[in-house]
Amino acid sequence: MAFTREHQLGSPFKPGEEPLSDEEFLADLVHFGLRLPVVEAQRNARDCLLRLSERVEFGGAVAELTVRRLLTGESDAPLQGLLALLAMPHDRLASALGDAVTPLVGHRDIAIAEAALLLARRWGLAVSATQEPLPFFYQLELEGSLVLDTSLVDPRTGAMRIESAPGWT
Repeated sequence: MAFTREHQLGSPFKPGEEPLSDEEFLADLVHFGLRLPVVEAQRNARDCLLRLSERVEFGGAVAELTVRRLLTGESDAPLQGLLALLAMPHDRLASALGDAVTPLVGHRDIAIAEAALLLARRWGLAVSATQEPLPFFYQLELEGSLVLDTSLVDPRTGAMRIESAPGWT
């Protein structure tokens, strides 16, 4: 991290206070990398997680601990965990994590609910997705012409003109 421009973002890695097994320590480290606010670090941690999941003994335990922690986390952590599971080319973690994925099918965040439903169907889990109407703002329709005002666009490049005040709105 010290070689990236964002190396001072976030807080330093501190493992748990209690004595950790090797698997728990690695799971903490991968989880830390996934939760950093640096996209490149998240990508590397996700790649590491995917590689670890392919190892049956040691790596599988690390992947399971990490993903379980993500699935029960806050904010976008459950979505990160579900996307990691969807990216895995195998279904080895289905029996271990099926109980954590099933309740997410009814999550209030539609991205989490849809990802959980996709994963549950792929794993053959019995889930029922309740159909709820979308929030009102998804039903708003703007009336009027969809023709683009060409005065806001540079005809040569197609880019929005920066000197046009309406273009900024």
